[in-house]
Amino acid sequence: MKNILRLLLSVSVLLVFSTGAFASLIKANDTVTVSSGDYRIGSGGEFELTVNNEYSLTSFCVERDEYINFSGTFTVASVSDTATGGGANTNTGDVISDASQWVMSMWINDFNAFVDEINAFINSSDSSYDRWNYNKTGDYAQMIQEAIWFFEEEDSYDNVIIDLMMSYTNFYNDGKWLSSDYLNDTVLVVNLLNGNSEAQSQLVVAPVPEPATMLLLGAGLIGIAGLSRRKFKS
Repeated sequence: MKNILRLLLSVSVLLVFSTGAFASLIKANDTVTVSSGDYRIGSGGEFELTVNNEYSLTSFCVERDEYINFSGTFTVASVSDTATGGGANTNTGDVISDASQWVMSMWINDFNAFVDEINAFINSSDSSYDRWNYNKTGDYAQMIQEAIWFFEEEDSYDNVIIDLMMSYTNFYNDGKWLSSDYLNDTVLVVNLLNGNSEAQSQLVVAPVPEPATMLLLGAGLIGIAGLSRRKFKS
């Protein structure tokens, strides 16, 4: 019994510390500074949020009528699925759309698959768009930002991402992005304050568990099961 308790304690410690390694710890009252991301070329993102001077998250803007800057320090008001300030389309809370979640998730988690989807659309349609390559560029990041603003009803745009999602009946209307192959539930809205005033909310993707961490956790649970079985037999 003592061995089982020791192993349970070890697995619990592993879970606590490994969770800190892969989960986004951003939360209310954290401090955030904002800088230009690697692929930012125009208005909007991508941006880099530095949280408590400890780690960074890639972000894109949610609203068009709020603002951020690169010189100030912001406070996190909340982290959820909703832009609390609304945006250009509403002055109340605006829940982030499935389409924006899919676009953001693909940019961060599976860019090559994203490129494949876009190029398949270009090849199958009477399109004047240039095929994408597998290297991220500022032009692609700008289209990501425009697509998010479009699907959040912040402004009107027309680019290949929007056309892809609006033209494929089985893609947009049937919610292709809702399958586990395309979207996880880690897309979050970080609502920021500049002093006491609302600043521009940012869309981020929280890191997901690393396979090695999950294998370690699984091994610990298997060990518990094995000890329990031996104890039962004895």
